[in-house]
Amino acid sequence: KFKQIKMMKYFDVVFAVNKTTTNSINNYFGITKAHYLPNCIDKIDKNFFLKRKKKDKKFTIGGMGRLVDKKGFENLIKVCMKIPDIKLLIAGDGPLMKKYINLIKNHKNIKLLGWIKNKNDFFNENDVFCSISKIEPFGIVILEAMARGIPVICSKCNGPKDIIRSGYNGMLIEDDNLAKLAKDLNELKKNKNMLNKFSKNGLQEVKNRYTLKSYRRNLLDFLDGNKIIC
Repeated sequence: KFKQIKMMKYFDVVFAVNKTTTNSINNYFGITKAHYLPNCIDKIDKNFFLKRKKKDKKFTIGGMGRLVDKKGFENLIKVCMKIPDIKLLIAGDGPLMKKYINLIKNHKNIKLLGWIKNKNDFFNENDVFCSISKIEPFGIVILEAMARGIPVICSKCNGPKDIIRSGYNGMLIEDDNLAKLAKDLNELKKNKNMLNKFSKNGLQEVKNRYTLKSYRRNLLDFLDGNKIIC
């Protein structure tokens, strides 16, 4: 937010979790005050996707987050209503829960799970994970899916567009391009080779760039006067 950027005049150095915010801060002050330092996770299960045993053989799409408008769940629900032979699982709660419950009436293939305790149980059922937020500064849950080898489709907003190289380790779409989202989901549903490619490359991307070890290395390099390599 602009008022937050103004307050950064009191700091010598600012770390930002996406490149767009980094550039905005530096453009505002006219100096290199902000440095891109992406978030990280500390748990990776490289065999999760291969060893999992799904309870439901139907092609399953997962979404997770607070049920608010900016997370884009309504668009995801509407797209999945029109795709035959798929299942949609949404984990999370929030003020739009009742609205979404009414929206999915007569659509037994779409489940609202509320807050979940065990993320492994949730991701175990995912063939693809979707994050189509209208606004997303970073997206830790995207890394959590990739770290389990789950292929991802994300909206092209500030955080995800730094993480995902479309066609290599996932797919990027404009948050309001529902036709493209439906097309990509149908393509992944039919294309196991593409699923495996995104699974493999996504997992490798997390291992290379988004572990606690990588975060520590980048921070120490910066403190030693070296450029952060992300």
